[in-house]
Amino acid sequence: MTVNWFYSSVSNQVFHHRFTEWEEHQRIDPTTTNNDQFGFSVSQTYDGNTLVVGAPSAYDARGLVVAFSRVNNTSPFTQFGEELEGFHKHDRLGNSVSLSLDGKRFSVGVPGRGIGLGGQFGSALVCQLEKKYNNIVLSKEIYGEDKEDFGSSITLNGNGTVLVAGSPSTGIIRSYK
Repeated sequence: MTVNWFYSSVSNQVFHHRFTEWEEHQRIDPTTTNNDQFGFSVSQTYDGNTLVVGAPSAYDARGLVVAFSRVNNTSPFTQFGEELEGFHKHDRLGNSVSLSLDGKRFSVGVPGRGIGLGGQFGSALVCQLEKKYNNIVLSKEIYGEDKEDFGSSITLNGNGTVLVAGSPSTGIIRSYK
């Protein structure tokens, strides 16, 4: 039987598809208070066993990203590592997230980065999931230019070695290796 997994960012529920019907597999509730936009951005691995969820309005819009993993597609998701929180008010960390196919890396958009510092340029992070140690390792932050919202949209290629980030306010897309 073919089973496909789907995460609903509106209701924060995980569903699986059995031919013509969707069945709820698990509900994942926000790890913070209400109105944090938990589920605003979501990404999962090709096998459905790793999930990253963004909540850009959490903690005074500093933002939040939470990773979840499970052993197989019938076991429940559990939180992986510590939550990632934005540094400054209005960072909106987690506005966009993207997982590599194998789930070893994920990227995070922080389009409000710089607002609390007297400007706005946005940024992007690439994180590595160290499953052996249940740890998330952050890369060096990549910054946009002044007066843009770099990191509003973000994606990683399949093996997590190419990052593409967009800035809708300027219409510019950048690619990094």
